[in-house]
This record gives sequence, C-alpha cells and structure tokens, in this order.
Amino acid sequence: MESSVPRLPVSGPVSAAVPTNFKDLIQAKAEENGIVFMPIVGKRHMGKQLYTFGRIIIYVERGVVFVQGKKTWVPTSLQSLIDMAK
Repeated sequence: MESSVPRLPVSGPVSAAVPTNFKDLIQAKAEENGIVFMPIVGKRHMGKQLYTFGRIIIYVERGVVFVQGKKTWVPTSLQSLIDMAK
C-alpha cells in the first residue's frame, strides 16, 4: 500500500542551499550579486579575520558585519554592505 502523504520534489542536497553560518550567507549574497568575497591572507583586526567584499574591507564578529571606515569600524547590515559594494 502506498503512502497518501504528498512528497515535495527535491532539486538537490538541502545542505547546499542553506547557509550554515553567517559567513556562508555573506558568501552566498556576494555570489548572487557578482561581488568577490574572500579572506585577506595574514590580515586580522583584534584577532578577527579580515575579508574583502568587493573593494570594502570587513570583519565578522558574533553575526555582525563591521566595515572599515576612515578611523573606526562600523557595524552594518548585509543589505547595506551589498549596496556599498555595487
């Protein structure tokens, strides 16, 4: 006897579509918008890895993106970061 429970089609591995952490989400959004997101080798701020997001230098701490300003690091939203990088 077949189950009467409808099944949803699966287009691929679920884990590939769902970011597992905030950096994965940043990477996914960068790819969606054609923006390069990569670590800057050997560069850290207060022990946190620095990254380029387009031409912007950022670091991530506790799920918050910090953008390098002229004198300080400024917390910003992911959407604002994308807008700045375009």
